[in-house]
Amino acid sequence: MKKSFWRHFRLPRKRKPKPKAELVVYKPPKKHMTEPDRWVPPFAANKETQPLKVDKQDLIIVNEPNGLDLGKVTATVGIMLQARMDYTFQLFVDECLERFKNFDWGGVNESERRLNDLRITARTGTVCGIYTELTTGIQIWIATDLDQGITRICLSDER
Repeated sequence: MKKSFWRHFRLPRKRKPKPKAELVVYKPPKKHMTEPDRWVPPFAANKETQPLKVDKQDLIIVNEPNGLDLGKVTATVGIMLQARMDYTFQLFVDECLERFKNFDWGGVNESERRLNDLRITARTGTVCGIYTELTTGIQIWIATDLDQGITRICLSDER
């Protein structure tokens, strides 16, 4: 069998390079911003900025605490929705954060208070405070993970 005459004039085929073995880094999919565990409210996005003096639609949170270092402050969707609807609730959450920074744990029992104080001394673990608004009976939880430097504000049914 004769080889084709045109074979000598054609350019040689370029072969696809074989894939090299590489380290595959798994990137988890980005979650939707309304998920309670991951959502960061706009007022707590950057810790280095000065506290915002804002209107009645956002909470006023002081980033540099007097006592306890809160780290990055996040709030769940339930807290944000309630704060948007009720200005007195915003003031209540702000007051609770101030109490929490000053080592007032609110309605936790005595053993949990002692554990919170031990965790603060050891600078490890999770410190928790429970606060109840007297007029509406809404209970909020404020928890700070001292290892990661994250403070989470949530309603009692969201924790």
